[in-house]
Amino acid sequence: MDTADERIPKVVDRLIEALNTPSELVQSAVADCLPPLVQDMGEEVEYLVDKLFSNLTTGAKYAARRGAAYGLAGIIKGRGLQSLKEYELMDKLVEAAEDKASYQSRQGALFAFETLSGTLGKLFEPYIISIIPLLLVLFGDGNADVREAVQDSSRVIMSRISGHCVKLMLPTLLGGLDEKQWRTKKGSIELLGYILFAHS
Repeated sequence: MDTADERIPKVVDRLIEALNTPSELVQSAVADCLPPLVQDMGEEVEYLVDKLFSNLTTGAKYAARRGAAYGLAGIIKGRGLQSLKEYELMDKLVEAAEDKASYQSRQGALFAFETLSGTLGKLFEPYIISIIPLLLVLFGDGNADVREAVQDSSRVIMSRISGHCVKLMLPTLLGGLDEKQWRTKKGSIELLGYILFAHS
């Protein structure tokens, strides 16, 4: 398809709708299809990012929140890493991860960290360093769904990072072993374990 084809926005809309399908295979396939389609789209992409972010943090169903994370990752891959800044997405995700009032926001942010890391790979590394303290805190979250999400996202993130990134995050992880909160301490141990497993 020509990037100027007027059918592209309609195709993208249908793909975004498909993200609500409760199947990770479908959601992952949509994320793979989105990058070339959104690459040259205009300002409607910002609307899509806002819509997906809303679904990610307030969607009533698990599948909608999970699908939104895949959609965001596909769009960011298509638009380039600078779009994280352009749409202020990392700031919004950190804010959502710190939202004490809504477990859906915290869980959704973790889904996004996982899919962004999985989709962007090493390009996402500069952001990983800044979210490690947040992951450690969320290992101690009062909600079991959030704790499960942080374990899953941490496993994916740690499997994608380079040796250089590991060196940069080690002081934070070792510092987490001195935390009084036992779940945070456990989180540090689990992250270290994921790193060892992924890089052995």
